[in-house]
Amino acid sequence: MQGDPDALKRISWDKEPKDHPVAIEILRFIGNSTRQGKEIRNHFVRSPYGWSQDAIDTIILLLRITEHISTLEPDLNQARIGNASFKKEIHTLTASDKIKIRRIYMDAGITCQPGQEFLHSNTYLNLLKQLADSIGGDAPLPEPVNIQFLKDIENLDGNERLLRILEEQEDLKAKYKDWKQKAA
Repeated sequence: MQGDPDALKRISWDKEPKDHPVAIEILRFIGNSTRQGKEIRNHFVRSPYGWSQDAIDTIILLLRITEHISTLEPDLNQARIGNASFKKEIHTLTASDKIKIRRIYMDAGITCQPGQEFLHSNTYLNLLKQLADSIGGDAPLPEPVNIQFLKDIENLDGNERLLRILEEQEDLKAKYKDWKQKAA
């Protein structure tokens, strides 16, 4: 609950959380789809598994902390797991990647706490779209700015979206600066 990715070391598990047998089964169950927390719980509390809800919840929280699964639930806790939707992440971000993303947001005037990078990606992309809308339109304004690339980024989910923002950070920063000047 405190966000410690090494919490399993307290039970002498020295490997990655994703390599724990419970985590392997949960990731396999989620597969390439999106699963509700209650669906995951119901599957593993029954036979042939018979795992306790606490064990399942612990691994779900750890997999979220280590970004092997994602959810749109910003303040995930044990009470919210049942209603949250989970998706297995293919891409993972390093700590330095997350710092770079927060710096991109900060340069645009957006405050982002650690762990809220995805949540604020919507804020960032919306800010860019609003700037683009403010500098173009019907005559006598200049031609509307083509923001399809922003919509393409917005259509990505989880770490895939954050990685795209990182890959295109120079272009995004340049457009933000240019559009902000034109809007002023």
